[in-house]
Amino acid sequence: MEKRVIFYGHTPHPTGTPVPHDLQLSGRRIFLLSPANASGIRGKRLLSGRTQFDLALRLRTTGVPIGEIFSFMSALYFRGKLAYAQRFANPPAGLAGIFVITSSRGLLVPEAIVTLEELRAMSSARIDHNSPQYRVPLERDALLLSERSGNDTQVVLLGSIATQKYVAPLLG
Repeated sequence: MEKRVIFYGHTPHPTGTPVPHDLQLSGRRIFLLSPANASGIRGKRLLSGRTQFDLALRLRTTGVPIGEIFSFMSALYFRGKLAYAQRFANPPAGLAGIFVITSSRGLLVPEAIVTLEELRAMSSARIDHNSPQYRVPLERDALLLSERSGNDTQVVLLGSIATQKYVAPLLG
């Protein structure tokens, strides 16, 4: 069986074909979460390196899971996507059920530790499907995920809309 990537929901132009009934019943599901925006007030506070609250201190010293960082930067939106994915992910054995799309490091599990320097590097990279810094790691990780997840696993993109910046690298 051929592996297909199909996007549902709020896409500018629907892509792919409907999921066959047998895949709908499989229940195997992995979520890809679009990243939080670091240019808001909370993101700028974290990136400044001067703030003294717990998350900022841990980011500067030991690092913090990217899911926690993005949940802080996007208090409602990213946190909601993460909670939804945690509830409904059902990955195949040996795979994580949730991956966060990053601007320069491909796909990371929400538990991946990120330091202030790494967050600054990610924040300076553009999320643009024409940018190799963004596209190459994302395509690499999406291909690995496709190979490891099997044909009976749905990969679901949770983002504001499935724009080219997310869809193009995922379709390869």
